[in-house]
Amino acid sequence: MRFILIIYFVFFISERVSSQAIDSSIKSIRVYVKTIDSLNRMSTKKTGLVSSMSEGSIESTKKGGLKGRGFSRITTTSPDSDTVYLIQQHDNLEKNLYQSYYFEFDKLVFSRIELRDDDGKNITLFLQEEYYADDKVVLSSIDGNKLKKKYKWRTDFDHMASGYSYLREFKKG
Repeated sequence: MRFILIIYFVFFISERVSSQAIDSSIKSIRVYVKTIDSLNRMSTKKTGLVSSMSEGSIESTKKGGLKGRGFSRITTTSPDSDTVYLIQQHDNLEKNLYQSYYFEFDKLVFSRIELRDDDGKNITLFLQEEYYADDKVVLSSIDGNKLKKKYKWRTDFDHMASGYSYLREFKKG
């Protein structure tokens, strides 16, 4: 009986320590994200961060397809562009899709994917936030109760793979 109690105690403590480590990691990621967002809103002369933007149009291959649709991507980096802190992607192909990817030492630590209505009311139809540690999702929260099935394809993708794809694309130049 004593042996079983010791095993249970060791298991309970290790699970609790693991849970506390994840909680601590999430808190530090939240602080990091808030810091990057705050610095990003300030003048680049004060922060030393550099924002670069690319834009383009999206052409539909469907007959009678969407016209006047486009995308923009803003990348926030160090002055030498050797460290990427944030990549923000927006497109209005069907509804407005906003993607934000936060990096620390070229590792994705947080992503936010948001789909908003494009009817002028700017209502959030879908919001997903993911926290990462060692290239694994440690916490994911989803609010998709206003998302209609016909728009699910807009948010149904691997967020981590997408973030790293944008990072590789930026680093290629």
